[in-house]
Amino acid sequence: MRITLIQSGKTRDHFIEEGVSEFSKRLVRYAPFRIETIPDLKNSRNMTMKEVRGDEGRLLLKRIKDGDYVILLDERGNEYNSISFAEYLNALEGKVNRITMHNLNEWKRQ
Repeated sequence: MRITLIQSGKTRDHFIEEGVSEFSKRLVRYAPFRIETIPDLKNSRNMTMKEVRGDEGRLLLKRIKDGDYVILLDERGNEYNSISFAEYLNALEGKVNRITMHNLNEWKRQ
């Protein structure tokens, strides 16, 4: 099982970079893990928020492959501690080939 985190643009928050780095170091011991970054849109300052989200959404959907198990990370979703999230991922072992995660909160901050 491979795990991919898709992020929209580079984060500007140092504490998030540190958290993702720590998460990556821990996770890579158990499963192949990589981060894919959707580049920032060009000329987004001349676009409405709806247009930006639509364009980013299309770029995101291009990265999701048929058969991917998609996990959307959202502060309003189910909350897991490290152990319960690991158990959740372990339960998927053998059932899915690739897990794709995306943080919905990135869109909310824009």
